[in-house]
Amino acid sequence: MTATSKYQIFISSTYDDLRDERDQVIRAVLEMGHIPVGMEMFSAADQQQWQIISRHIESSDYYVVLVAHRYGSMEADRSYTEKEYDYAIECGIPVLGFVIDDAAPWPPSKSDKEQKKRNAVARFKEKVKSRYIGHWSSKADLYGKVSIALNKQMTVQPRTGWVRADRAAGPEVVAELARLSKENAELRTQLEAARRGGRSEASQAWKDFIDRIYDYSSAVRWARTIEQQFNVTPDERGKANENLDLKLSEVDKTMVKLELEFRGTEQEPFLERAHSLFQRVHKREARGGEITEFARFVGAAIRAEPAS
Repeated sequence: MTATSKYQIFISSTYDDLRDERDQVIRAVLEMGHIPVGMEMFSAADQQQWQIISRHIESSDYYVVLVAHRYGSMEADRSYTEKEYDYAIECGIPVLGFVIDDAAPWPPSKSDKEQKKRNAVARFKEKVKSRYIGHWSSKADLYGKVSIALNKQMTVQPRTGWVRADRAAGPEVVAELARLSKENAELRTQLEAARRGGRSEASQAWKDFIDRIYDYSSAVRWARTIEQQFNVTPDERGKANENLDLKLSEVDKTMVKLELEFRGTEQEPFLERAHSLFQRVHKREARGGEITEFARFVGAAIRAEPAS
């Protein structure tokens, strides 16, 4: 029996001002079947507790940070939230940052008034934005965005995770993971070779399509999950459908660009396969790995073309 990993996800933020938002993220992680960990468990201002926090960060598979308009408690010239963020990066843990939209309404009582801290939180936001970044405007908005981002990250960058001792992976599973890891590395090498070989424009166009179709596929899976849950509010269901419509629109725009650029060229055969893939994803008929198969097909074909 194949063991199903549960990922440990460390959730970081300032505390008092983002209690409700953290609750939404914790709920999202739990409903995904994974393990949320956060500073609710600790006294972050205690140096001994930092040793515990750092160990939990080290053992986490993913790290999520929420940033609004407070910088938080500081040690020397750095807040504990930023200290956690820096440590997660130092440990090589995939980091997902979610920064509040500047236009989102926010109570003045939950914003820093001291100019030094306002400057510090502005600098921290820019640091978070330099990596993966999602903007949010409400706690309901966070629930869907964090779920979709984590699902995508878990697919793109799977981690070790945790399994029950009686379901730990056997040698055949370890061998399969090694094979997939090698295959992924080879695909990355091939795409880079295609780019260096003078075919970067076509490669980038298809990369954009694959990114859009992948995002849409993730949104489809999330909407299906929402449909199957009985405790979801109409607002949450509406948010999932709005996100699905947005991703569909992005795929449509990308398809139009591909049609204008590649119809009547040597890339035309790929267009038909792209249309077929999109229809299967749209109808929720695509099987697992089909997007990867398409990427492999296009990448191999582009490498085989003579450089212009």
